[in-house]
Amino acid sequence: MAGRIVDPLVTAIAADFAAPVAIVALLASAYTMPFSFSQPFLGPVGDALGKSLLIRISVAVLAVCLLACALAPNLTSLFWFRIFAGIAGAGILPISFALIGDTFALAVRQVALSRFLGATLIGQLVGASAAGIIAEMIGWRGVLGLCAGLACLAALVGWLWLPRSQEPSQPINIPDAISRYRLVLRNPRSYVCFSAVCLEGAAIYGVTPFIGNVMQGRGHIGGFGVDEPRSVDQLDRHGCLDDLFGDRLFPDAQFHPDRGNGIGPFGARLVFRLACLLVLYGAICRTDDLWCQYSRDRL
Repeated sequence: MAGRIVDPLVTAIAADFAAPVAIVALLASAYTMPFSFSQPFLGPVGDALGKSLLIRISVAVLAVCLLACALAPNLTSLFWFRIFAGIAGAGILPISFALIGDTFALAVRQVALSRFLGATLIGQLVGASAAGIIAEMIGWRGVLGLCAGLACLAALVGWLWLPRSQEPSQPINIPDAISRYRLVLRNPRSYVCFSAVCLEGAAIYGVTPFIGNVMQGRGHIGGFGVDEPRSVDQLDRHGCLDDLFGDRLFPDAQFHPDRGNGIGPFGARLVFRLACLLVLYGAICRTDDLWCQYSRDRL
């Protein structure tokens, strides 16, 4: 939830700091980039210190960083706190996957992983969806403060009930970590997998920080509040849904001169359609994997 919580708050943060939306939208990258690049380094740290201990420390640090984000006096400090939050987040999700792999037997490991991943995705969806609504009442600082409070609660639960690792701490073995990464990269399919995931993430998460600005620029919303109650049909007649989906489902992407050029040189609608196609492709692949797993279980 901490990674996507800023997306619906971009326009409010930009207005508060009198900064361009294109600059404030980089707050999403300020979290996700350190989150991505820190994982190869925190993996060996988890093996050395213990995965459970690293998760507890990371959640506590994340809570402190989120609180600092809520109290940030300027945009520069907010960027730095988001970077530190991304580094702390890198010690939670991937290390949790590894901890589940070490804790659960192979027969039930997939079930445990699917439940954990499902809870993670639900938290991201609910958090990002509710952030914009809650921000109308308590502002973007209040939303980040609320997120920090939830992180503090998670840290407390982790320190009290997360199982401790029984393995003793050991020094970080850098050569061993490098050899493991080389083993993964020897598989040619790893490059295809990593590239596909990278493109999918860019398409899905790259457009979301700009959605609020696009709608606000079309005159559909003012700040976080809707100017006046409107139904979906009314929004469609005013061009809001057409900005994203076009007049029909997938026509040729064209710019409307009276509405601006969308996001960047490609336009918001084209980026949104590509994201939908990638999500559909991922859903088809996931369905095929589930069917194969079901077939193996039946046999």
